[in-house]
Amino acid sequence: MPFIDELPADAMTEVDAQRLAGLPFVQVTEDGPRFWCVEPTGHDQTDFSIGETFGLLALAVAKEGASPISLALILADIVEGGKITGLEAGFLATVASAARSGSMQ
Repeated sequence: MPFIDELPADAMTEVDAQRLAGLPFVQVTEDGPRFWCVEPTGHDQTDFSIGETFGLLALAVAKEGASPISLALILADIVEGGKITGLEAGFLATVASAARSGSMQ
């Protein structure tokens, strides 16, 4: 991901990075991290439910850390992927709901 190298040094702590890397949809490779590495099951409702769960996990990581930059990195990868399946829809609905209700506080 090109812009990750341009993040300020204090944008994410090492602990935040480790928490993010521990999410089931994040994959760390030799080429760097992929923040949205998922494969749809082909069943929209199942995928939506999985996406909701992934959204809750991402929100928990963002709330634990000093910065919600993790959400921006995940969303950037979703956008870069260029497709919205049930996985992405469930994730985005969950994050949008949290934003609307102010539950990031």
